[in-house]
Amino acid sequence: MLAGMHFCLIDDDPRFLVKLQEGLVELGHEAEAFQSSAEGLGRLLAKGQFQPDVLLLDVMMPDLDGWEVLARYRAAGGKTAVIFVTGRSEVDDRVRGLMLSADDYVIKPFDLRELLARATTVVRRQGYEEPIDMDGLVVYRNKPRVEFEGRRIEVSHREHAFLELLCSTPGHVYSREVLLAKLWDIHFDPQTNVVEVLVARTRKKLGAQASGVIETVVGQGDRATGLGSA
Repeated sequence: MLAGMHFCLIDDDPRFLVKLQEGLVELGHEAEAFQSSAEGLGRLLAKGQFQPDVLLLDVMMPDLDGWEVLARYRAAGGKTAVIFVTGRSEVDDRVRGLMLSADDYVIKPFDLRELLARATTVVRRQGYEEPIDMDGLVVYRNKPRVEFEGRRIEVSHREHAFLELLCSTPGHVYSREVLLAKLWDIHFDPQTNVVEVLVARTRKKLGAQASGVIETVVGQGDRATGLGSA
């Protein structure tokens, strides 16, 4: 099963929400829980927020039912995988959910292992890739998220792209010209120092313990190296 997935849970049963959220977190995932479907939908549609990998959605809720939440989310361009998690087992309900572009349908009660297996299947179908882990420095591939030893490091999209590029090919040296082309789509500008600024800013954000993952090779460029060998 995949590790480090980000779940969004929307269900009006507070005890169920707490139990499911705790179970997912204990297994190494991130889980945001919303008892209000309107509030959960607002989070999903908020600009500037990265999207979860999986939305676990109840059907019968008092403000907006699950069908309406999914319809509005898809209409707004939402691409996150959606699994209905509900006590409604009627075939017509399952068909309706799938016709609304849900990815799966799980009937309560369920085993958490089965839910995670189904979640793994749907996110792999969407091209999910495991995060890169270099001695505790974790770079997520599908979203601008970086962690070091469990601590969240706030990075910009370009800083994330820089770390993902280096950490996905450890030891490979990227020249200044290649970084300009890949990260800024600048193919020649001898006057700019944006690469040097990006490297310095990223090192500062990583902090002293993790900054050693970026190594500058004089006259050649930058590369990622294991923290133990930095």
